[in-house]
Amino acid sequence: MFPYKNATVTIVNGTKYVDASAYLDDLSDWDKTIGASIVPAFDHAMLFTSQMPPDIRDRIILFTLTSEIGLYGLQTGSSPVSGVCELGERISVIMERHYVVTVQTAAHELGHNLGASHDGEGDATGCKAEDYFIMSAHSPHLCKNSTYFRNMWIFSNCSVDSFKRTLKTRDCVKRKGSVYDKYEYKAFMNKQAGDVFTPQEQCSLVYGPGSKYYGVCKSSVPL
Repeated sequence: MFPYKNATVTIVNGTKYVDASAYLDDLSDWDKTIGASIVPAFDHAMLFTSQMPPDIRDRIILFTLTSEIGLYGLQTGSSPVSGVCELGERISVIMERHYVVTVQTAAHELGHNLGASHDGEGDATGCKAEDYFIMSAHSPHLCKNSTYFRNMWIFSNCSVDSFKRTLKTRDCVKRKGSVYDKYEYKAFMNKQAGDVFTPQEQCSLVYGPGSKYYGVCKSSVPL
């Protein structure tokens, strides 16, 4: 069971909210104390806020300012930059949202932990945020025919360069995990993520039974 110490869950109109920074502090404390004793050795721990996935009614929304409570989707994840392999820093917190957006946010926060800044910022000024690669500060509208549709599933050259710089000094990722199962890996990698569920099934998972896909694009959200 994950312990709440610094993070306090606030319920407004039936919706749960928690401070992203406090949540991350709790996960850091868990990693420094009991984490290694109850799970196999890991290079990065990722916590998803929904307590009973995939029930989106029980998700916890992250916020960074108390004034944001009652609003939705202002903070979808958080992770220390370049924290991979470092005790208490090799962590990220992801807000459980729509399935596709949750996966993209998870990749985005893992990118931070591997050393990447937002595209267009810090050491990634050579890459444009509006090209909407994974490390853009915002995700684009999910429109298949958009010029950046593929970019949102790809790390920019700036991000890849940051990963290489970080991983040169981190030995943990070079060690093979004892829990690795190549047959399990092959089974999971046999299909692309979008081929596992049809658009109609994805709509039902996200919005409930009976929901239909009509090619509607979702609004952009901050990451």
